[in-house]
Amino acid sequence: HVDKDGLKDFFSCFGPVTDAIVMMDMVQQRSRGFGFITFENLSGGAQKAIESQPINMFGKMVEVKLATPKGGRDGGGGHAGAPQNFHRKPVMATTSTGEFAGLASSYG
Repeated sequence: HVDKDGLKDFFSCFGPVTDAIVMMDMVQQRSRGFGFITFENLSGGAQKAIESQPINMFGKMVEVKLATPKGGRDGGGGHAGAPQNFHRKPVMATTSTGEFAGLASSYG
């Protein structure tokens, strides 16, 4: 299983990561299988990660998507052109002010 530091380290190859979070199941105290990455503003890290798909993260294929703020969904889930023929687990990447690059990649 990947923790916050592991997620941050893994995605730092795409650009400077300022924050990472692993979403947890509070009842079972286990990872829910996805997380969010925040890249440094204007670094292009989120786009680099999206363009590098499919991404093999510790032996699991992960899907990377731009994170969308809850109130700002436009109905299109968009998979950033990721191939549909492999088993994907979601990670979301974000950036604080501009690159809210949600790497929706699952893992775990």
